[in-house]
Amino acid sequence: MKIQKLPGNILMQMICLISFSTLSQAQENNKDFEEIKKIFFQQEVDWNKGDIDAFMKAYWNSEELQFGGANGITRGWQQTLENYKRGYPDKETMGKLSFQIKDMTQQSKEVVSLTGSWELERKHDRPGGHFLLIWRKIDGEWKIVVDHTSQKLPSKANAQSKQSLDFIKSISGKKTLAGQHNKEPNADPDKWIRFIKETTGQYPALWSGDFLFQQDNIDNRWEMIHEAKNQWDHGAVINLMWHGCPPDLGEPCGWDPGLLNAQLDDEQWAELISDGTPLNKLWKERMDDVAVYLQYLEDNGVEVLFRPFHEMNQGLFWWGGKPGPQGTAELFRITHDYFTWIKGLSNLIWVWDMQDMSRDFEEYNPGNEYWDIFGFDIYDQGYDISWYNYILPIVGDKPMAIGECSRLPSPEILDAQPRWVFFMPWAELVKQGNTKEQIIEIYEHPAVITREEMPGWK
Repeated sequence: MKIQKLPGNILMQMICLISFSTLSQAQENNKDFEEIKKIFFQQEVDWNKGDIDAFMKAYWNSEELQFGGANGITRGWQQTLENYKRGYPDKETMGKLSFQIKDMTQQSKEVVSLTGSWELERKHDRPGGHFLLIWRKIDGEWKIVVDHTSQKLPSKANAQSKQSLDFIKSISGKKTLAGQHNKEPNADPDKWIRFIKETTGQYPALWSGDFLFQQDNIDNRWEMIHEAKNQWDHGAVINLMWHGCPPDLGEPCGWDPGLLNAQLDDEQWAELISDGTPLNKLWKERMDDVAVYLQYLEDNGVEVLFRPFHEMNQGLFWWGGKPGPQGTAELFRITHDYFTWIKGLSNLIWVWDMQDMSRDFEEYNPGNEYWDIFGFDIYDQGYDISWYNYILPIVGDKPMAIGECSRLPSPEILDAQPRWVFFMPWAELVKQGNTKEQIIEIYEHPAVITREEMPGWK
């Protein structure tokens, strides 16, 4: 096909028209960007004045506003305002805010995306993170219609060092702590520790308790917490579990149905992990209750291996058996962030825990930045070397432990699987699943550390 050349004057006119159109679009984009930046940095000024109401003027005043943060998705302008005021009740917690813009992109004539980072300068910390804002031109004004803000966890350089975690890391691959769980009743929180002492002549190096769910045990939580402090003062590592009742049921609740066989349906689960919804608020109230005890331990210098959701792949529990990013792992992240950022607890060592029942652990991993120790509950074939080899690449160089068991590991198992940093039989199951001779044998293993051999805490 023959291509006919355009006359020079027509070609020049077309080039000029294209250039003018491109220039006009660039100027329009630049005008939109400048308008948005003016509103955006006014938010910074309003925040630093302590004026959250003025700060919120940049958001779309609609029930369709979406805000994604550490506690899930919030829907609606009013709920977002209330969350800000609850999370930042005074000038001290608001600190000094600074924004940095990374990129602005014109998605359409009336939609602009803006990405960047934020930081709060406060007396005792400097939290920060990143954000993605979707701006839309509504009735001639640019408004934020979607805000997804993340908060970065402290870097290892800035994170508060925890001596018990440092000690556990130091023994990984070389030694194993003897542990023992204590459950009902909380009125007698060292019952099974005493049994171990009577049987072996030694105390376990790790003591474990539970907030539990029955009325008498809830009433005696302080007994359990005081025993945790006592054990810490005597040099033990402290492990705390939380068998919390389903959020759609009140406390107390039963075991079965209750903790077991009282699962939330899909709609209820979506509500639980969505910030500001009734179930989400109920769960936060439960966390507020538990945080009082954890704060007492922090105030007394006690570090806690905290395991709020054990056996996350066990679908019989109301929290378990929900794989994927919006499943059990999301509830773990919400709980972690609430205790860490909203309640300000810094004495918790987070345990991600699974059971020897399904090899889909990555589907339940809340993210490596959300856990410090991996716990593996052995009630079936978990001592088989194939499980050990399956877990190793998942945890990398992080500590891994036998989080629960009925039958204790044999000396031969510990020799072949040296990465277990502790073993912890479940309360009465240590007596039911092992002979006296088997308990004594493992406690006398040269790689096993008892409380008498612990270094003590400063």
